[in-house]
Amino acid sequence: MADAIRFNQISLRKQVKRSLDVGVRVRWVSSKNPSGATGTVKKIAIKYVTVRNDRDGGLWKIPANMLEIVEGQMVTA
Repeated sequence: MADAIRFNQISLRKQVKRSLDVGVRVRWVSSKNPSGATGTVKKIAIKYVTVRNDRDGGLWKIPANMLEIVEGQMVTA
């Protein structure tokens, strides 16, 4: 059972990572910030995606399966 759950999480993470690219605007929700936050993808690693937060400009390492793309917005820099 645990293997099936782990496989599902890995599959979801890979699917999200394939749809991401550096410069894409994303949104995420966490237990610490239930209202959500937005930012720009800076780096895509094996497990985590580094995102620059729009609110304070800080860098966050976020699991890929927590991210969703904000449609129609790409930042070029």
